[in-house]
Amino acid sequence: MKKIILIANPAAGSERRDKIDKVVKILGERSPLKIFLTGKKGDAEESARSLNVNDADIVVVAGGDGTINEVINGLLGNPAIRIPVGIIPLGISNVLAHELGIPAGIEESCDIIFNGITRKINLGIVNGRYFSLMVGVGFDAAVVHALNPRFKAIFGKLAYILTGFRILPWYIPEEITVKTDTAEIIRGYHVIISNSRLYGGNFIVTPEAGIYKTGLDICIFQGRRRIDILRHVIGIVTNRHLRFKDTVYRKAETVDITSNGSIISQLDGDAFSGVPLKIISCKDAIEFIVPYNKNV
Repeated sequence: MKKIILIANPAAGSERRDKIDKVVKILGERSPLKIFLTGKKGDAEESARSLNVNDADIVVVAGGDGTINEVINGLLGNPAIRIPVGIIPLGISNVLAHELGIPAGIEESCDIIFNGITRKINLGIVNGRYFSLMVGVGFDAAVVHALNPRFKAIFGKLAYILTGFRILPWYIPEEITVKTDTAEIIRGYHVIISNSRLYGGNFIVTPEAGIYKTGLDICIFQGRRRIDILRHVIGIVTNRHLRFKDTVYRKAETVDITSNGSIISQLDGDAFSGVPLKIISCKDAIEFIVPYNKNV
């Protein structure tokens, strides 16, 4: 019988805690279970990094993409342990769960922990930190940095839209320079570097990307005006952004991001550092438990 470590993010409110209690009951009835509940940013990463080789056979993450990102970095920062990761999607967008074909229902996602298969996925690394989804540089990063966590807990995805409209009138786009491993140099004002096909839920910014595909996909938006930003956002929502003349799409193994301005970034939906950024693709970096019949 496999031992499970459950790393769960209660976030805010009793509803999330009730869901975690349900996960604990289902998993605990079928396997020995040890539980880590996060209280603040960084707790999930520290819990994963502190595991010993005999502690568990599987790490299950009950939370959103930010919590999963922490667990990935914690596990890969611990060379003594290499065990597969399962997901119970309890976040707002659950992008990685969608990519892996994991359903939103608690019973269904718990069942995959026991009856799924393990599969290695590719990751990206930016300035030494792993990501499974994307790095955003420019306006979407500004939205993430400006987002109030309590506002996010109350309004969910709507909080990102409202925050975007709030900061747009005062946002000043600054030029970003993108250099790929082919030595091509492209300039723009908003850049998304993706390891995954999906973005922010079910939106598709980089349709040729995928967690099982090699390399990184880069979408560069070259419009500078605020009206261009709004047009690009609408283009993403309507899946028309790649038709715009001021949108550039590239693939690369490594990407360097620089700027003379005060540019900030986001990583898997959480605030990250400013530039410069060095981003590389990392093949078959970690194993996840996926549905056995997932067609990939």
